[in-house]
Amino acid sequence: MKSSLPGCKLISVRIDSRILSLLSLNHYIPQHLAKRSMRALFGGRPPMNDPDIAFRAELKAHILASVDKVEPVDGLRDDEPWFGPESRLDLDSLDALQISMAIQKKYRVRMPDSKDTRRAMVSLLTLAEYLRSHQPA
Repeated sequence: MKSSLPGCKLISVRIDSRILSLLSLNHYIPQHLAKRSMRALFGGRPPMNDPDIAFRAELKAHILASVDKVEPVDGLRDDEPWFGPESRLDLDSLDALQISMAIQKKYRVRMPDSKDTRRAMVSLLTLAEYLRSHQPA
């Protein structure tokens, strides 16, 4: 693709079904690095829009309230694990049950299969994706 700016090329990268574009300055950013940077920046996923961000913020607040925990001072990343040795929240199986019940009550989504529940509750991001794909119409 061509750009109207001299010395620049417009680079498009397909991520999922969306096409993202980036200007590559020929002298500063080689095309292959620009493409790699786009994929790294968005982690192979399209950028989130405002409703997704708002939904995750609401979900995070709801989850923390349901297990009576406070968000760490330096924040909680969307992809940060909730359970296990890397978790700063120190959640256990009783917390997982409380989260599952709170989700069922608020979002009307049941998690009957324990394997699906464990996969969905890895992090805020995985739970938000699970809820989006399983919410009743």
